[in-house]
Amino acid sequence: VVLYNPGIKWISTGSDVYVFRVQGRYVLRRATRTLRGEVVLSSENNSPQESFRGEDFTSEPNQETGLIYVVGRVVARIISRGNS
Repeated sequence: VVLYNPGIKWISTGSDVYVFRVQGRYVLRRATRTLRGEVVLSSENNSPQESFRGEDFTSEPNQETGLIYVVGRVVARIISRGNS
């Protein structure tokens, strides 16, 4: 379960986790903005980082489908583990 703040859609130079909608799918990624305006995304399972232009992101839900929609910044995560 993920709790996110839909009011925080600006990716800063800090390293925070965000909810994104990409081609109709919701994904969680750690994101940071570089000084050149690029946005670097990475997941927490040591997969390779991906770099995008700042213009590839939008905070408007009805924008072009080719853009990555920033849903909000994650503020809490609850991980449920099965009984062993």
